[in-house]
Amino acid sequence: MLRCRRPWLAFGIGWFFLGHAITAAPLPLELAFEHRNYLPSFGLVVALADLLALAAATLNRPLVAAGALAAWTLWQAAVAATLALDWRDPLVHAEACRQRAPESARAHYEFARLLYPASEGLAPEASPRREMREALLLAARLPSGTGLAEVALIGDAGRHGEPTEAWWWDSLARRLSGRGVAVSQNRAVADLAKCVFERRCAADDPGLARLVRVRLGTGPWVRDDALLLGWIAYRVLQDWEAAAMQLERAEAEGGLDPNSRLALADALVRLGDEAAARALLERHGVPYVALEGFRMAVWVLPAAVEPSPDQGGGHPPP
Repeated sequence: MLRCRRPWLAFGIGWFFLGHAITAAPLPLELAFEHRNYLPSFGLVVALADLLALAAATLNRPLVAAGALAAWTLWQAAVAATLALDWRDPLVHAEACRQRAPESARAHYEFARLLYPASEGLAPEASPRREMREALLLAARLPSGTGLAEVALIGDAGRHGEPTEAWWWDSLARRLSGRGVAVSQNRAVADLAKCVFERRCAADDPGLARLVRVRLGTGPWVRDDALLLGWIAYRVLQDWEAAAMQLERAEAEGGLDPNSRLALADALVRLGDEAAARALLERHGVPYVALEGFRMAVWVLPAAVEPSPDQGGGHPPP
């Protein structure tokens, strides 16, 4: 009925909802994706213009309707100008997002991420490292966090040789065990693994072992996630059973790079299943003697062996 009586109004409303339906999800949009609102908002402009035209015809006061339209247009122009000023600099934009959405962990994390390069080598109380840590602590305490802020705090402490705080590990473990693991949480695990492999995080921190135990008991699993956890279990925790389980999962999801395949074979040998290790290497044409050289590289020269770059994923914390 609305489509027949007010086609432009119906078109505007339909455009707005259809535009959001293309990229919509059950969860609220993150600040980083606010641009998704731009094109659908055109439908609101059309609908409002049609309503103003209807009001002008009904009240017989076209000047009032025109004035209302002009005022609304000026207001939208002012909003657009403000946003343009925010976008002129990534750090200014990130700070503006924090001010508009103080309960968004993502906003605080993005602000801290932009400060990260300038904070290298600074004391905790020095600016901009102080501002970065404050933003990360805010993000870590918010319910909307995904674990990235906690990983960033751990990585920042590691690169400066400072101790980590127990509640960072507790918060990260709680986020990974309290609900289904999302893509951003898998990224947090990948970031932590990369932090350990690059020796920016202490490998002997008891919080790391606890976190890996928590993540090993949850799902769902993707190949990169299982691969990184397998390497942590193998190289850091020396938990051969967990290492074999995760690396076998990664192999089932899409295969292993040569170093990871040798790590799996070594874990199997240490579990007493040399036959399975030999069979694994034979399937890929790798001589069993290669395992000795691999062990030398891992345990004597550990910096020489890591997961292949195309297997790791993740991003440098924060």
